Amino acid sequence: MKTLNRTRLFSFLSVFIILMLCSVTVFNGAVEKQGSITLRYELSDVEFSIYQVGIVTDSGVVCTDQFKPYHVDINSENAAQTLEAYIARDKLEPLMKARTDSKKEVLFDNLTKGVYLTIGESTVADGVIYTVMPSIISIPYIENNAEHWDVAANVKNNKGTDGADRLSVVKVWKTPEGRPTYLSPSTVSAGITRSELSVGSSAADSDSFAIC
Repeated sequence: MKTLNRTRLFSFLSVFIILMLCSVTVFNGAVEKQGSITLRYELSDVEFSIYQVGIVTDSGVVCTDQFKPYHVDINSENAAQTLEAYIARDKLEPLMKARTDSKKEVLFDNLTKGVYLTIGESTVADGVIYTVMPSIISIPYIENNAEHWDVAANVKNNKGTDGADRLSVVKVWKTPEGRPTYLSPSTVSAGITRSELSVGSSAADSDSFAIC
C-alpha cells in the first residue's frame, strides 16, 4: 500500500511539474506583443516589401544586424531613401512581401516591437510611372503618449510620364567619417548643364540622390 501511494504521489508531482512548465511557456510567449502595418496605395496588384531596420532597446533604437554595416542614422530625414538605395545595391532579402489587394491595401502582420522600412515596386498605369516613396514606421506607433500596435499609413509616390529617362546615382563612402557635408551634383549634356540638385546640409543626410 505504501509503495502504491508513493507511486501515485510521484505521478501526481510529475504531472504538476509538467503543467507548471507548460504554463510558464505559454505565459512567456504571450509577453511579446505583436502589431501590424497596413499600407494604402493608389493602385492594386503592386508589390511591397518590409524590412526591420531597427530594434528598440533601453538606450534607444539601434540598427538590426542586416543594416548595421551601412551606418545610417534611422532618425535622419532621408534615412528611408538611403536604406532603399542600399537594399537595391546589395539585393537584401525582405522580412515579408505582399501585393496590394482589390482594396488597394497590403497588410504586414505579426510584427514585433521595432522600426520597419516599407518599399514598393515602380509601376506603369495608363502611361504614368508610379514611383513609391519608402517609409519608416515604428511598431508601436506613439501618439499622445498612447501606443498603437496596428498602424495604417497612406503610401506616397512620385508620378512621371512613361518614356522619360530617369538617372539614379548612389554614392557610397567607405566610412561614415568620410562623408562630405554637402553635395551639388549636376547633369550635363552636350556641354550644357541640364539640371542641378543640392543634397545634404549635414553628414547625416542621404547618401543617394536621383535626377529626373
